[in-house]
Amino acid sequence: MAKKLAAYKAPALIKSKATSSEELGNPVYWATAKILDRLGVDYSKKCAEKLVPSDGVYYDFIIGMEESNVRAIKRIIGDGASARVLRLLDFTPNPQDIADPWYTRNFELTFEQIDNGTDYLIQYLKDNGYVY
Repeated sequence: MAKKLAAYKAPALIKSKATSSEELGNPVYWATAKILDRLGVDYSKKCAEKLVPSDGVYYDFIIGMEESNVRAIKRIIGDGASARVLRLLDFTPNPQDIADPWYTRNFELTFEQIDNGTDYLIQYLKDNGYVY
């Protein structure tokens, strides 16, 4: 997402955060790293960190991959949060959950869904004056 947004004037901060503690401090999973290596995406400084309640005020959008993520995000940030919480594929013509590669073992499908979803999200941001 950050690499795609670099082509636009966008005061955007893109972070990846977890709704659970299982992976905190861990590096990018090897199957994901393989895809990122192929694309030339630097993830060397990436390690899992947890979403915190103040993120609900700090960010304009918090994007989940599936409905269970959205519920967990809303639980963490609380009712007073100003961030819009949506699934990534809610921005596409075919809203749905992203296939969870932990269960499908299909990291390529998950990448394709995320890649497609970020294109639609960026279009939404352009259409609504967030980026230009």
